[in-house]
Amino acid sequence: MTQYNSQYSGGLPDRWQRNRLRAAAIVICAVAALTLAPMRYNHADQLDSFWLQARYSVRELIANRLQRPVPKDPDIAIVGVDQKCYDHWKEPTLLWGPHFARVVNRLRISGARVIVFDYTPSGDQSEYVLPKWQNDSWQLALHETANVIWAKEFRRDEDGKPFQIHPHETLLQACKGADEHDPDYFLGFAEFPHQKTVVTSVRPAIEHDVNSVSLAARAVERYFQKDGVFRRNSWLIPGGPIVPLRKSGTALPNYPNNMGYVATEKRSVNNVFLHRDMYDFEAEPDVPDPGLRGKIVFVGETQPFGNDLHAVPFLALHGIRYADGVEIQAAFTRALLRGDILREPEGAAAWAVCLLAPIISVVAFLRLRWLSAAFLTLALAAAWILISFVLFSTAAIAIPITVPLAGLAVTGVGMISFITLSEERERRQVLGLWGMYQDPRLVSYLLGNPEARGGEGEEKTVTVLFADLVEFTRTVEKLPPRDALQALNRYLALIEGVVLKHGGLIDKYLGDGLMAQWGAPSTPGGVFREDHARAAIAACLDIREAAERLAREMPEAVHFGLRVTLNTGPVVFGWVGASRLEFTIVGDTVNVTSRLHETAKELRVNFLISEATYRQIADSVEVGQCLEVAIRGRTEPVTVMEITGAKGQDKATPLSVPGSVETVSPVTG
Repeated sequence: MTQYNSQYSGGLPDRWQRNRLRAAAIVICAVAALTLAPMRYNHADQLDSFWLQARYSVRELIANRLQRPVPKDPDIAIVGVDQKCYDHWKEPTLLWGPHFARVVNRLRISGARVIVFDYTPSGDQSEYVLPKWQNDSWQLALHETANVIWAKEFRRDEDGKPFQIHPHETLLQACKGADEHDPDYFLGFAEFPHQKTVVTSVRPAIEHDVNSVSLAARAVERYFQKDGVFRRNSWLIPGGPIVPLRKSGTALPNYPNNMGYVATEKRSVNNVFLHRDMYDFEAEPDVPDPGLRGKIVFVGETQPFGNDLHAVPFLALHGIRYADGVEIQAAFTRALLRGDILREPEGAAAWAVCLLAPIISVVAFLRLRWLSAAFLTLALAAAWILISFVLFSTAAIAIPITVPLAGLAVTGVGMISFITLSEERERRQVLGLWGMYQDPRLVSYLLGNPEARGGEGEEKTVTVLFADLVEFTRTVEKLPPRDALQALNRYLALIEGVVLKHGGLIDKYLGDGLMAQWGAPSTPGGVFREDHARAAIAACLDIREAAERLAREMPEAVHFGLRVTLNTGPVVFGWVGASRLEFTIVGDTVNVTSRLHETAKELRVNFLISEATYRQIADSVEVGQCLEVAIRGRTEPVTVMEITGAKGQDKATPLSVPGSVETVSPVTG
C-alpha cells in the first residue's frame, strides 16, 4: 500500500490551527465566567447537593459490602425518648420530671462527662415546669450533676420580633454552677444553619456573639472545659481540635456511615453511636452503665414517626434518608470533637479546581482530532467523578463536581460547534478546490469509500479517450498568449462538459488535450457509467458536433479541429505517487490508446477507435476505413476503425475503400 507520508498530513493547516486557538481562548473565557459566577455557591451542600449524597451513599455501600465493622463512637452516646415512653407514661410530658430525674442520676453515676438535652416537652413553654408542677427530684438531680446543657431555639412572633424558646428558669437555676455562670452557659442553639431540605452543615457559633453557640459546640466546650474561639477562618478549642470554617461560618461535618433510618421503621443496627432507649434505661436498676462512662450523652426524641426527623445526605431506595434531630446533633458534635470536617476548596482555589478539567479538554481539542477529543472529554468527566469519590472516601475531601462538569460540557459543545461551523466550511472550500483538480464525483466516491484510498488499486474494464486540438501549435503562434489560453480553455471546457454529461471521468489534462475514461470506478448508485463503450461513443459524437458549433463562434484567427481516439480494455485504477498522489488508471490499455492517438494524427483521422471498442458499439456507428496498425511495444498489429458518424448519419470521406484492411507502419516520435 502506498503511504501518504507528507509532513503536512499529520497536522492541521496553520490557518485552521490559529482559528482553533482563537476558539479555545473564547471557550476558556466562557468557562471561566461560568465557573466564577457560581463560585461562592459551589459548596458540596449547594450546587453539589446530589453529588454529596451520592458520595456518602457510595462510601457507605462499599463499606457495608466489604462488611467492615463499625466501631461505636468512644465519646458520644444517645438516650432516646422512644415510643415506649409515650406508651407507658400516661401523664403529660410536662410532668415527666421524675423520669428525667432518674435518667440524670443514672447518667451521673455511670460517669457521663456531659449531658445534653435535645428534648423539649410539648406544651405552653411559658408554663414549662412551673413550680406547681415541678418535681424536687429533677431539680436535685440537676443540682448534683455537672455539665448539663439544654437546647434553645430562635423564633419570631406574629409581629416578626425574635424570641427564644428554652427551658424554664427553674431548670436553668437548678443546674450545678448556675450561681457562677450566665444562663446561656447552659444553652446552645439547636437550629441547623440555612437547611431547606437536607441537613448537611453545622455552624459552631456566631462570631462576636458569645451567647450564640450551637448545641454541638457547647457540648464540645463542656467536654474540654474550655470556650471555643474563632481564629483564621476556623473555630477551635485551645489545645483541642481545629475546625476549618467556610466564609459563611459553617462547616461540613463528615457524617458517619449508616446515619438515620435505613428503613422507615427501624434504625440501622450498624449506627456508630451507642443507643439506649430511655424507657428501658430509666426502668433498669440504679447501677452504673459502663458503656456511658466519659461520654457526651444526648437525650432526645428517637421515635420512628416523631416530629424531630430531618433529611440527611444519603440516597435511599424509597426517597430520602431521615435521621432524628438528636442523632444529627450527635454527628455534629462528633465532627467538632475530632475536627472531622469535609475539606473543600474555596475562593481562588475552588475556581482553579473548576477550571482544571475544562482546560485539559480544550488542550485535547487543540492537539487531537475532534472525535478523539470528544471521547477524551467524556472520559475526563467520568474520571473527575471517580477521583472525587475516591478523595471523598479516603481523605474526606469534597472537590466540586457540578461546575467542572458544566465547564466540560461548555468546552465540548463550544469546540465541537466551532469545528462543525468553521472547519466544516473550510473543508467544503478545500473539497471545492479539490474538485477543480479531480472530478467532484470522484471526490464524493473517495470520501464515501475509504477502502478505495489504499494503494493496491482495482482492476476494471474501461473505455479510454484521448483528445487534442488539431493545428493547435500553428494557430496559437498567431495569437497573444492570453487569447490563446482563453481559446484553449473554451475547447477543453466543451470536451469536459460533454464527457461529464455522458458519465465519463476526466483523468488528466495533456497540454492542448486531455485523457478521460468511462467505467471506473464502479459505484452502487451508478454515478459512473457501466455501459462505458456506448457512453464514450455518444460523448465523442456530441463533442464533434459541439466543436463545430464552437468553431463558428470563435474568431477567424482561431480555427481548431478535434481529434479523438477510443480504446477499450482492462486497467488498474487507484492512487499513483508518493508524497503527492493522483487517482488515475494505468495499464496497457492506456498505453495502446495513446499510441493509437498518435497513429490518428499520422493518418489525419479525427475519430479513431480500436476493434475492442467497436465490438461493443458496432450497431450504433458508421465506420469508414478499417486498418491494421503496428504500434510500439506490441508484436501484433492492432485493428482500428475510423468513425464517420452515428447510424443513419452521412458518412465522411473515408481514407480508402471502405471495408478494406491495410497495414500501416509503426508511428514513431
